[in-house]
Amino acid sequence: NCGNQLIFQSGGMARRNNMMAPFPNPNSGPVATLYLGLSSDQLVTVVVCDPFGNVRLRPFDNVPMRGGIGELQLRIDELPQGEYFVQLRTSGGDVLTQKLLIAR
Repeated sequence: NCGNQLIFQSGGMARRNNMMAPFPNPNSGPVATLYLGLSSDQLVTVVVCDPFGNVRLRPFDNVPMRGGIGELQLRIDELPQGEYFVQLRTSGGDVLTQKLLIAR
């Protein structure tokens, strides 16, 4: 996963899959943090798309994650300034999307 970090904290279970907006947002640094909750053990794919739907980054591709609450750290330093969409896809069929603004 190319320098991307997966941090999982078992602070409890999530009732449903969810993802908060990336932090910080807007972001001027090299890393964005995603906080997410998974209702069960699942495979997770995270992609970062431009406004036209082109995949610019695929930091996590079918990575097994345990159910619960966790965070993902995404290296975004290769992306130019602009508007992006972070999409979380789970093996349970959920697709969750949040906006990320990069301001360099």
